[in-house]
Amino acid sequence: MTPPGEGAFPAFARDRLSGFERISVRACDAINTSRSMKAFLQFFVRNISARWVRAAALRRIFIHGREHLPAIDGEHGVVLVANHRSFFDMYVASGMLYRDSSFMQRLYFPVRSRFFYTSPVGLFVNLVISGCAMWPPVFQDRRRDLASQSLEQAAWALNRAGSVLGYHPEGTRGKGPDPYAFGPAKKGIGRLLRACHPETRVLPFFLIGMGSRFVHEVFVLSWRGHRGDNQHKIRLWFSEGLRVGDVVEGRTDQEIADYLMDLVGELGAQDTEEYGAWTPR
Repeated sequence: MTPPGEGAFPAFARDRLSGFERISVRACDAINTSRSMKAFLQFFVRNISARWVRAAALRRIFIHGREHLPAIDGEHGVVLVANHRSFFDMYVASGMLYRDSSFMQRLYFPVRSRFFYTSPVGLFVNLVISGCAMWPPVFQDRRRDLASQSLEQAAWALNRAGSVLGYHPEGTRGKGPDPYAFGPAKKGIGRLLRACHPETRVLPFFLIGMGSRFVHEVFVLSWRGHRGDNQHKIRLWFSEGLRVGDVVEGRTDQEIADYLMDLVGELGAQDTEEYGAWTPR
């Protein structure tokens, strides 16, 4: 990979895109590489979306590790690394971080290209829900060779001060009976961090207590609140921020991924000690 942030934005070649992707990828590239367009949509995300998420979670969420947040320097970007149990993990965590930290200026969530980039509905959802922050696209079809270019795009974005990128090293949402047992960590996070500036920060977190049924979570459980039941509490645990240069030194890409998920797992162990194990509903 080229050094992070150097040179022009590494856009996908048009002939590697197909169908609606030629519109959606170009549109999201334009938004996420333009300081003015990104700032405009981030104003919407910060003042509308994030506040709505906080309001929905307010009566259920318990946050640990807030004391670590003021020390995190976002000058060279921040990578959020977390477990992945619910569709809403990153939305809830980022909603809280907008309130409790100072480094949240531009937000990015790499996502699979399927749906969000292959249909007008997907592009609309991306725009309305996240201000097109579900970017860059990650291709998992015959174009898996483009994965390294997606990582280059993510590193390019992270080298801008105030950039925050959410990443799930497991790659896919955990659906097993034990929400504290993670899937194998994929080495993509190691490749990404190696392409970032050494002063980029990594913030591991663990979140548990939500399912993926939107109506049930937002309009039933959020209205009721936790009512003293730990099973209805959303539990969010932040670790200390880490310096990328320290994380990657002496480790292979896979070892980086395993190390970070071990840190997330330690937060999960603290959760069970504090609240008891959460059981998927």
